[in-house]
Amino acid sequence: MINEDNFVKFLFKPKVSFFIFLICLMIYLILLDEEGAFKNNFLKFGPDPNTKFLGMAMNTWEKVVLVYFISFLSSLLQMYSSTAMFNFIYLKLWNPAYKKKINLTKRWAQIIASTDPLLSWILAIIQFFCSMTMQLQYLMPQFLGQALMSIPYTLLKVDEKYKNIKAT
Repeated sequence: MINEDNFVKFLFKPKVSFFIFLICLMIYLILLDEEGAFKNNFLKFGPDPNTKFLGMAMNTWEKVVLVYFISFLSSLLQMYSSTAMFNFIYLKLWNPAYKKKINLTKRWAQIIASTDPLLSWILAIIQFFCSMTMQLQYLMPQFLGQALMSIPYTLLKVDEKYKNIKAT
């Protein structure tokens, strides 16, 4: 007989969760491929008058490169902003256990906390329209921008966590 608590604990182990995610993602991609989701212009590279970004035909290299830049920069800014705001708003401002003085005036804390949702929403819309081109060439800059910001920060946090822990 399987103990329900042990099973739930097992499912929420980081390695188990990671492999379940990878398996589900592979199944999802295989099913999408079987249905032809990647056959039309998904792998097309370069200008294409049939591809639109906010109503603009992507028919010249200048427009394509502009959207690459917009896709990369909006993703980079989104990840940077969400990381910085998470550390400020959620870990300090909203956290009742955080008792240290915040190195910011009350007015600035109000401005930052109240405008963050709007600014994040604007960046999310731009990223959405980059994704709606339905082409990998516009999705890759988003991935690169997100990876460039999140991977170094994640590795920094791992280093910080294990810095003070002695090997046993």
